[in-house]
Amino acid sequence: MSRGTLLNQIDRESQPMMLKQTAFGAITGALLLIAFIFYVVAQADPSYGVAKVGSITVGATGLWSDNLVENCNGDTACNKIKAARAFFVMATIVAFIAGVLLLYITFKATYPKVLYLASVALALAAFLFGLIGWAIGMSQFVRSPWTMGAASALGLIGWIFCLIALVLAVLMREHTLI
Repeated sequence: MSRGTLLNQIDRESQPMMLKQTAFGAITGALLLIAFIFYVVAQADPSYGVAKVGSITVGATGLWSDNLVENCNGDTACNKIKAARAFFVMATIVAFIAGVLLLYITFKATYPKVLYLASVALALAAFLFGLIGWAIGMSQFVRSPWTMGAASALGLIGWIFCLIALVLAVLMREHTLI
């Protein structure tokens, strides 16, 4: 078998793997951008916690629905809301950057390995920031008689998208590295 024939056979065998890696990368980047959208809407929606009497909603509150003082002075509720806001903002920013970076390296023929590792680290950070922000928000807004509202559900869904994207990003293998 000649060298040219052998190289052509290797190229044909590696094409399905490249397509799978490209699909994983595109799906992962898209999931992180979808998580970004869910995080933005979860912060904007004023129904993180809702109070209901029967099936009628009598009250709703969100992460950004109250004006908080600059210094919480030991007020636990104020500190929790500010922490939840901070973690959700960080999760939103990091999910966007990770999604764009993953889409960039997916469709780039060659890229440094550090970009792939950075995208996995950013996906992990978006996952953790989203989880922490959601949990702190739940601990503040969802307690009797308050229940989980649409905003907290959207934050949870965004977090789930980050989890799936993180798993896919880890499974995605580097294709051509420089």
